[in-house]
Amino acid sequence: MKTLASVVALGLLAACPGRSGPTPDPGEEQLDRILGDFTGLMRQGKGGEAADVLLKLWRDPDPKELVTQRSQIVEAAHVNADRLGKVTGTEKVRTCHVGGFLYKSQTVVKHERGLVFWNFTFYNPGGGWVLESYRFDNKNFVPLTSDCDFK
Repeated sequence: MKTLASVVALGLLAACPGRSGPTPDPGEEQLDRILGDFTGLMRQGKGGEAADVLLKLWRDPDPKELVTQRSQIVEAAHVNADRLGKVTGTEKVRTCHVGGFLYKSQTVVKHERGLVFWNFTFYNPGGGWVLESYRFDNKNFVPLTSDCDFK
């Protein structure tokens, strides 16, 4: 199953504009690992640890902002578990790249009674990747389109 998902992901990467091929740069591979760690911890019901992994790259180093963002992720994990049941799995839906400065990724977190869609946007201003934004929704799946937009 993971092999099939990898093949599909590589095919989707090749279709994104601004890329010469499906091979991500080393920084993008780091982002894939971080997102994999994040979803793995979410799968285990460890929202706080998942937030800590993700927020290492948060764009605003202000401690108060980090606490706020961490609280939102932890709260989302708890609320989703209460409403939708335990996490049963995760799937990367799509990843898209624009040049060497923008990386977007969509992941679905599967629960016993529903799905939560996570969208991540990373930006590389020249000194390395930062997490520009994230959002999650369990009502509306907004697919990442071939032009790298969450429409």
